[in-house]
Order: sequence, then C-alpha cells, then structure tokens
Amino acid sequence: MFASPEEQGIVVLYSLCIGIITGLIYELFRFTSVFVFCISDNRNKKSSFGFIFRFILDILFSLIYTLITVIFIYGANKGTVRYYILLFTAAGFSLYYFTLGKIFSFAEKKISYLLYSFIRAVYIGIGKLFDPLIRAIGSYKIRKYAIRRIKNELRKRD
Repeated sequence: MFASPEEQGIVVLYSLCIGIITGLIYELFRFTSVFVFCISDNRNKKSSFGFIFRFILDILFSLIYTLITVIFIYGANKGTVRYYILLFTAAGFSLYYFTLGKIFSFAEKKISYLLYSFIRAVYIGIGKLFDPLIRAIGSYKIRKYAIRRIKNELRKRD
C-alpha cells in the first residue's frame, strides 16, 4: 500500500527527529567514554580497559540505534522498509553530529576534566582527613611489633 505525499513528508520529518535523538544518545555514550578515558590511570598511553569499554559502548549504541529504527519503521510504515526512512535517519544523525555534536564534544571534554578534578580533590581530601588516623594505626602496629620483637629477644637470652 502506498502512502500519500503528506504522510511521507511526516515520516521524513520523524526520521530526521529520530536521527537527532539517536545523536543525543550517542553524545551520552561519548561523554561516558571520554570520562572513562579521563579517569584512566594511563591517560597518555593507550589502555586496554578504555578501548574495551569503548567497544562495548559502540556495540550497545548500535543495538539501540537499530532497535529504535526498527520500531520506528514498524510503527510509521507498518513494517515496510523504505530507503528514504533510513536515509533521513542517517541524515538527522549527521546533521546533529556535525553541528551541535561538535559544540557538545568540546564542552564534554571540559566537563569531564572538571568532574575528574572534583572527584580527585574529594578523594585526596578524604585521604588527608584520615591520614593522621592511618599514621597512628601504622605507628601503633610498628610499636606493637617492636615490643613483641624485643620481648622475644629477651626470652631467647634468658
């Protein structure tokens, strides 16, 4: 069954919107990936954990993108695949990626670095808060060990 030109125009607009929405989802995944690379110990080196994590995120995004597109095709066109739907979903994604995506990419790197710095400062602050306690426990253990060792040496002499 053929759709009227008005219905096809609405489907094209929805396809563009679906592409933009999947671009936003991709941005969320990319922010997660950038943040994981930022907190990785080997930021300057290529860490295998970061690449495996990114691979898993890419697979997950591909599955989500496919699921959204299939559900949209089924709902909008009763399951009939029209190539213009796929073309305009990709066009909507590309439109987002090459316009707003570039701005968000720059911002997300700055935000992830600030978030990393904040978490690191809190972690160091908590460490400094408990540092006297850790030193006291450590020195107590050393004293206890030294006293035990001295007692053992005195017993051996007797």
